[in-house]
Amino acid sequence: MMIPSDNAQAVLANITSPVGTGEARRVPVAPPNATGDGPPPAITGSLSGFLLLFVASRLLYLLLIDPSYLSPQLDDELRVGTMAQELVTGPTLPFTEYRGSNWMLGTLVMGALTSGFFLLFGPTLFALKLAALLVFTLALAFWYWTIQRAAGERVAGYFALLFCFSPPLLTAYSVAAPGGHGESLLFSALTVFLLFRMLSDERGSPAYPVLLGLTAGVGLWFDYIYGLTLLALLGVWLWQDTR
Repeated sequence: MMIPSDNAQAVLANITSPVGTGEARRVPVAPPNATGDGPPPAITGSLSGFLLLFVASRLLYLLLIDPSYLSPQLDDELRVGTMAQELVTGPTLPFTEYRGSNWMLGTLVMGALTSGFFLLFGPTLFALKLAALLVFTLALAFWYWTIQRAAGERVAGYFALLFCFSPPLLTAYSVAAPGGHGESLLFSALTVFLLFRMLSDERGSPAYPVLLGLTAGVGLWFDYIYGLTLLALLGVWLWQDTR
């Protein structure tokens, strides 16, 4: 049997020494991931509640808003809906020919995503809006995780609450599926999340740089407006390296 040294016995005596009532003093022990360097946080009760609030508020918006104000870009949305309907009934053109423009290929992604909702709910305007709602719900989740890691649970909660009760234009775009600027918010959120994970990764895992590169490539392919996010984050990265 091992006998602790004199120093170890002294430390043990200080920890368990009686205080006031004669009970041993308890020393709090921090959890293993107290520094925030553990795995990405799972969906907590707060985040799940905010996600439900966001979805419920947008569904209520779709039910109550006047149809004439339902879409900020109706022509682009109808193009996405037409593509989704043809994918369901049988395409008459090569898949890449359904793109809305040569520089904005997000219409292909949104059209393919919308076709799944058309299969579930039929070719309706409501089903078309669900594709955009899914994209913005994912964007809220990634922004929440990023802000929670950088600034704490309370600040992330404030952000999520403001995101749920957003200004009218952002509210309208959160249920609009033109396949462009609005949906690129998801790629911006995912890029910031991966960049923070990469900068705080002490093991130097290649997974985060690879995922970050793939996200940047697909984001630029989706819509060039995402390039503004990429330039800003590259500046932050260079500034971080020069500190």
